[in-house]
Amino acid sequence: NQGKPCIYITYDCFPDEIRKNMQSFGWDISQHERNQNFVFVDCYSSTASKTSQEKYSTKQAFSLWELGTAVSTAMNQVNPKSYRVFLDSTAPLFTRVDSSKVIQFLQDRSAQIRGDNGIFFFIVGKGTLQEDLRRKLEEIVDCIIELDVTEEKTQTVRKLRIRKMRGRSFSDHWIAFRIDAKWGLVPSTHKVKT
Repeated sequence: NQGKPCIYITYDCFPDEIRKNMQSFGWDISQHERNQNFVFVDCYSSTASKTSQEKYSTKQAFSLWELGTAVSTAMNQVNPKSYRVFLDSTAPLFTRVDSSKVIQFLQDRSAQIRGDNGIFFFIVGKGTLQEDLRRKLEEIVDCIIELDVTEEKTQTVRKLRIRKMRGRSFSDHWIAFRIDAKWGLVPSTHKVKT
């Protein structure tokens, strides 16, 4: 909606599932897809032994070379530059590919995207990486947002905090939030225990 093209790399579910989830929040991306301002790079269909219906996809989901080629092709098609690239999530890569190679791929891809004045978002699950590799990955990124979910009495408490934001001052306190179908992430008045 802000005129920034988005490239969504999916490893955790089919692109149509993501479209349905977005529609449940009232987000209609169909016009953006028609204008090539929102594109999927489908890495999930091949893991499910299905033929992708997307313009950009991988046949060998865990080939970093093929992933890089598909993402580069998508990046060259969207206009203008300063796109947003989302990788959801890195867990399948870290599970099936040598972790140091995945980190190198993320570092190289981040540099390329930053060189085009873009932003690269990716998700790493807790416990996915050994401590030394996690620290190495944290060194190369500009921002880390940590999410947590706990059960307290009869309710689920979701919270987030910023652990790192290069070049800016920030608060690293936990903030509780809820997910609203209309508004997305909404800060909660629930007090967070630290």
